[in-house]
Amino acid sequence: MGVLLNLVLVLAILQIFGVQTTSFAALLTGLGLAIGTAWSGLIAHFAAGVFMQVFRPFKVGNFVTAGGVTGTVTELGLFGTTITTPDNVAAIIGNNKIFSDTIWNFSLLPHRRVDLTAKIANGVDVLDTISRLKTAVARIPNVA
Repeated sequence: MGVLLNLVLVLAILQIFGVQTTSFAALLTGLGLAIGTAWSGLIAHFAAGVFMQVFRPFKVGNFVTAGGVTGTVTELGLFGTTITTPDNVAAIIGNNKIFSDTIWNFSLLPHRRVDLTAKIANGVDVLDTISRLKTAVARIPNVA
């Protein structure tokens, strides 16, 4: 704040001596606008990071699809989130992109539904096939 006040004081003194400072003021305004625009992205990522820390849509160790990347969350930061993909590639995604997109958390619920279609030949007994499939599915652990 002190630097800004000193700058305004120098501009005022130069104006008193007759030096035109309007172009310098316009240059400073443009510089401030450029810096503000550059920081807006960082501020958006920071705000999204704060919301993600509060709402907790996922945590470290969850398998998710977020920001277009599928993998295991390895780090939750204030500006970005690190996801390790199944082929062992670390992807660092800005929190604003994650928070503004759909988040698929595959680890949140204890069970997932899997639909499989069993094709059988025309000459096979359908009732026998159904009973065999039910027996096979019953042997799978954690199946409701």
